[in-house]
Amino acid sequence: MGDSEKLRGWAVPLVVLAASSMAAIALLLGLETMSWVAAGIAVILGIVPLLRTLPPMARVGGGNAVRRTPNWAQLATLAAAVVIIGAAVGIKGVIGQNSAEGAACARPRDPITEAKVTSAGSNAFPDLRMKSMAYSLSYNGTEFMYLEVTGQIVGEVPDDQLLYPFGTADPKSRDMYNNPGSGRFFWGKDELIVPDRNGCWSKPQREFGGYAGARGLTFYYHLGLVPRGQLSCLQALVSTKAGREHGQNTAELARCGVTLLGYAHIPTDRP
Repeated sequence: MGDSEKLRGWAVPLVVLAASSMAAIALLLGLETMSWVAAGIAVILGIVPLLRTLPPMARVGGGNAVRRTPNWAQLATLAAAVVIIGAAVGIKGVIGQNSAEGAACARPRDPITEAKVTSAGSNAFPDLRMKSMAYSLSYNGTEFMYLEVTGQIVGEVPDDQLLYPFGTADPKSRDMYNNPGSGRFFWGKDELIVPDRNGCWSKPQREFGGYAGARGLTFYYHLGLVPRGQLSCLQALVSTKAGREHGQNTAELARCGVTLLGYAHIPTDRP
């Protein structure tokens, strides 16, 4: 075999490896369209020559078939391309997960408290959970409280779901008038949470507690998923005076398809 024939023999494997390497680099750089095109070229150039160079089926006496001898060079080239692209996919996944896990989210103003977070598992959304929450709680006189919140979730909110906060007050705690928390859930349509690509979200400072004199109660700041098609169900619950003032119980939330992902503990001081 001459040098020119040897070069032609190496041309296709080199192009396959170059295309697969380009696909891997494009994927790591976030150029997904380019990565798909390059990967397609690598696979096609790897498979088609392999099929064309397979020897014809040989037969011996009696008509018994003899196994074809594979073209090991072509197989090795195709396997290398698959390994390169597969490694890039794995690295991309690890980088994406680590960047989300280790992302530094915005912080509320001082004084900052790192909330104790209790994450609730969900069979329907096993990859989505409440990771962390920080808050700044301030008091204006003896009756009013103000809360600013930032937090982070792990996982992505599905397209058919909306992420909302739901507030409750621990029945074991008491306000400044010695009334216990109701344990019921309070929700508002305008409180929609839209996390960024790292799962970070925030809520600006606003009046907190629901009524004057709520100081002393321990509040639970829940995050819950609401199906887009069930938003009207929740709106109907809070459309009445009783629903707005007394909140909802877990059974009512369940009827509206709400899935709670966890909650943060926010204790408050009695004056």
